[in-house]
Amino acid sequence: MVPDELAHTMEQLGSEWADKEGAAQLLEETRKSIRAKLMLKYLVGAKTVAKSEAMAEADVEYIRHIGNMVEARKQATKARVKYDAYRVQIELLRSQEATMRAQIGIR
Repeated sequence: MVPDELAHTMEQLGSEWADKEGAAQLLEETRKSIRAKLMLKYLVGAKTVAKSEAMAEADVEYIRHIGNMVEARKQATKARVKYDAYRVQIELLRSQEATMRAQIGIR
């Protein structure tokens, strides 16, 4: 592969990883806000903070949010693995090229 193509692919994989990491972080950062909103919704009927907390955590909206959060983190991790694997592949190519140059110089 041509160095420009390698750099372009590396940039694409890095951008994909950054986008997925950002999406995962957003969901993780808003988890407490969702929980607090739901706790307030249930507080009047629950009569205690502990009960409203339990009701909030059992709410479908909160469970869905947690599921989305876990899925987003999984996608971000997969994107990171792709990025790292490509980086290793480039390093192996560099090593192979250096070995070939050294062998040519030896002969």
